[in-house]
Amino acid sequence: MNVFQVPAAITKISTMSHSLRLVVDTQENLTDDAKARLFEMHNKLGWFTFSVHQIEAESLVDLPPLKTDSTKTPSQRLRSVIYRLWEHDNHGHDVFDNFYIWYMEKLIEMIKGKLT
Repeated sequence: MNVFQVPAAITKISTMSHSLRLVVDTQENLTDDAKARLFEMHNKLGWFTFSVHQIEAESLVDLPPLKTDSTKTPSQRLRSVIYRLWEHDNHGHDVFDNFYIWYMEKLIEMIKGKLT
């Protein structure tokens, strides 16, 4: 079992439509190896386990399988990615649905332009 632990604190919790967003701050003075391992995990699906004590590998048994994005249709995946874009820069659209319609029109026009 490949378990990686680093001292950290949950510093912010935000609600999402069907989930929570956590901000986790690590303690200072992480080794270069620990930093590299964290960067390798960036945007990967895995298990988040938190305890105020060190976690022993034997405690992490019988975990259910992870649900991946592969169960989403391509259009659902595209909508999720566009939502992430809106979170980073809403281009003046305070409501996601308005941003989605605007952005889809941009994509449609770009694809139509390739038809000529």
